[in-house]
Parts: sequence; C-alpha cells; structure tokens
Amino acid sequence: MPDNVLENVGEEYEFEFVDVQSTPVVINSLGSDSADVGLLAYSSLANAIQNEMIPGGQSVIAPLTYDGPRYADTYNSTSGSSITDINGLDGNTLGVNGVGSAIDIAARVVLTRNDIDLDNVEFREVSFGAMPSTLSEGRVDVGTFIQPFFEMNSDDLQTVFDTTDAFGSFLKIFVTARDDFIDENDDAIRAFLGDLWTGIEWWKDDDNSETRLDIAEEVVELPRDLLEALVQTDRGYYHGEDGLAIDPEWLQKPIDGMAEVGFLDEEIDMSEYVDNSYLPEEANTEPTIE
Repeated sequence: MPDNVLENVGEEYEFEFVDVQSTPVVINSLGSDSADVGLLAYSSLANAIQNEMIPGGQSVIAPLTYDGPRYADTYNSTSGSSITDINGLDGNTLGVNGVGSAIDIAARVVLTRNDIDLDNVEFREVSFGAMPSTLSEGRVDVGTFIQPFFEMNSDDLQTVFDTTDAFGSFLKIFVTARDDFIDENDDAIRAFLGDLWTGIEWWKDDDNSETRLDIAEEVVELPRDLLEALVQTDRGYYHGEDGLAIDPEWLQKPIDGMAEVGFLDEEIDMSEYVDNSYLPEEANTEPTIE
C-alpha cells in the first residue's frame, strides 16, 4: 500500500514501525521519545493522562477500531456450559488478557452494574492466544475473545456478554501523538492522516477485495477463508470508514467506566484530548455510530 496506494509517504513524511506487545508499552515508547505516534487503548491513555507519563501531553488524532456497531469483543463460556448470562459469573473465574486492560475494565463495569460483587469473581490473566485452550480445559469458566480468535473458535463458544453491554458502541483503539511532535511536524501529521484516509477508502472498495485479502494473508498469516469472513465484513471491527472525526463522547463512556470501578482517582474530560483538526477535510465528518 505505501508503494501503490498512499500518496504522501516517502515525500511528506517517513515512518518506521516500532513493534511492542501492548498499549502500556506504547505509552512508555511515547514517554521516552522512542516513538512519536502510537496506537493506544482507552485504558492506557487514561493511565497516561492521570500519571502524566507523556511529558508535554498527548492528543488523539484519528480512530483505529470501535467496539460496535459491527463486532464487539466478547466474553464466552463453552458451548453447553451452564453459564449463559452475566449472573453466571458470580463465584466463578473470568479470563482476561490483563488486569486493568480495556477488556478487563469493561467486564468489571458490566459486573458492577449487575450488582455482582467483584470480589466474588476471580480474574485470571491469560493471553488471547491461550484463551481457547484455557477455557476448554476448564481453567477459567468464561474467557475473553477478540478477533480473529473468536471466529476461529466460535463453534465451541456461547457468548455471555460483550463490551457494548458496558459502554454501547465506543472508540477502543486510536492514533495518539505526542503534542511536542505535532507542534514541530504539523505538515507531516496532516500528510500521514491524509494517507490514512486514502488507505481506508481504498481498503473498503470492494473492487480491491482480492488484493486486500492478499495483503491481509501476507501480514497476519491466517487462512484465507478465515480472513474472508473477517476482512471488511460485519464480523470484523469497524474503523470509521464513513468519517474519521472523533466525538469525544465515544471515548468518554469507557473512561467514565474506569472511574466507576475505581481505576481512576478522578474523572477525565476527554474533550480536552481529542483533536480532529489534522484530518483531511473529506474525512473530517463523524462516522455513523449507533
């Protein structure tokens, strides 16, 4: 795509991927100036703001993935399990990828709002890749699934609840940049976001469906038939293809959830950290989110 689709890379800006394992490490990379722009989840951003982990501040400048209105991350028991709704978790074990992670906090919000004492649920940390075997072997009673792991195991699962039960549709992962970098590289940021929009428009065009599957197959190394079920379908994540402008409320809902279950010392006004002004004009419209 940089060679054949994107228009500005290599001339208006250059980029290098910094590959890390989680969004908290992205915060460390931004805070140490070893990265200028990063992909963050709402939980890591809130912690960064609360603890002033990025000197000079940070701004959310574009969306990456929403939970809803297509796929939302799910909490599943095995097919045939007696745990079929949220109340079944009382006194049982929930597997999450990490305590304090975005998916962990959403679960705590749903449990709290259903009057389930969090002390009556054992939260066990399990990587997403190990979640299917951990669940099937009975080491957790309910496990959390993101795509493509849900699609790969859906025949053996029943969904107990999902993250939209906590927040409705919301912005989960997004492009965040250091404010000092933005101030010094205004034109490069605009060019980068212009290419982001160009790439999204190309990606959603069904005339490019075979090529985008070629790209996905090469990058993620999963079977093509699985990718056909996920890439640009209702089983995959929503990326704001009908507009990239961020309504701060889509971030406010999960951040308020963090405060509700005690992960934040005080409330954070997300309107202070969302900046749509660097988006290309044609992308600076709000997507249709239900």
